[in-house]
Amino acid sequence: MPSRRRRARLLALSVGGHLRISDPAVAEHLGSLLTGGLDGRTRFGTRPLSEAELAEISRTAVDTFLRAFGPG
Repeated sequence: MPSRRRRARLLALSVGGHLRISDPAVAEHLGSLLTGGLDGRTRFGTRPLSEAELAEISRTAVDTFLRAFGPG
């Protein structure tokens, strides 16, 4: 999801009471959680990740994000 779309979606979730964020730029935190460790895990793009690894990365990134910015 492009950054602009991610920001708009997170802002909508915040307005709806599903997230505690006042600045849609927080979307960058989610993007960093999703992509931050990929270089090391893929050996800088030389090793593909399995579906299970991608699912685990996504799950832990979203879990961490929601712990920080979830409704409570």
